Amino acid sequence: MGSYTWGQIKLESIKKMFLNNDNIYEKDLRSMKNDNKYKIYLNAMPHAANEAIAECVKRGRPYIKTFEFTQHPIENSLGNNFETHYYLGDKIIYENENATAYYFEMDNKGIVEVYYLDDDNIWTLQDTIENKGSVPGEFTLYKNFSMNKGIKLVFKGDTVYSYRNVALYNLNYDMNNGDIKYIPDYKPYFIYDIQSLIPDFYKIDKLYFENYSHELTNRTDYILEDGYTLVIDDKLIGNFIMKYQSYPPKIDDDTDDDDEIDLPDEVVCLLPLYIASQLYKDDDIALATAYRNEFEVAIENVYPRKDDTKFVSKTGWF
Repeated sequence: MGSYTWGQIKLESIKKMFLNNDNIYEKDLRSMKNDNKYKIYLNAMPHAANEAIAECVKRGRPYIKTFEFTQHPIENSLGNNFETHYYLGDKIIYENENATAYYFEMDNKGIVEVYYLDDDNIWTLQDTIENKGSVPGEFTLYKNFSMNKGIKLVFKGDTVYSYRNVALYNLNYDMNNGDIKYIPDYKPYFIYDIQSLIPDFYKIDKLYFENYSHELTNRTDYILEDGYTLVIDDKLIGNFIMKYQSYPPKIDDDTDDDDEIDLPDEVVCLLPLYIASQLYKDDDIALATAYRNEFEVAIENVYPRKDDTKFVSKTGWF
């Protein structure tokens, strides 16, 4: 897998279109890009190569890859606290003398005072958070670090509001960093942006879960929103092995000659046949036809058709 480079594919395509008395090598491709004899063909190769790849993938079985990740929720010192609570007028306090960060969500016009323990071990006001919401059920999340150590959250206010997912984390955060992105959201599920994690992701084939007792199960109890947002229950603690169908690699003008083509070798070695058949039609229709026929026979051998459908040229040129 991936033993052929884009430079090799271009070179083999050139060799099929031009007879050269002298041997040519990948290092010659740089100068050939400025040679009127070759540059028009080299410039057109990315598009022809993508056509060939799409044809191979369409004929073939799904290209399955593997992506592994670990899910291990950070412990909330308050315990399991996913419930939605209602503030009805009496102050509600959550505190932990060792906490370094907090997380919670609230709606409406809720007010929360955040305290930390100073060097004299006295609770000191760090911040007063006033939520500006006006629609019940539209929650806003808040999270931050303690200025020193310890955190106390005091929910108060003059109106009824809801809050949920309160967490106090006992972690050794770098107090001077102050980047709240390192504070995990506290929710009853994990959300993964698959598109950012796996750029060539097309769709999930299978999702396996392995707990810390090394018991492996096939999971179907996940949600894939909008095709790319994976939602998994936070109670599943362990390793996930995702088998996924990938988009084929795309070649463009920025693809380096040293870049490997991430397709099976028995497929990628056929690309020069297709490229030459497409780019050399105006120069030698007979040779181009021969290359296309050779490509069709070869791809048929790699991926036999599942029915009696036969390839027929609509254009009549092969």
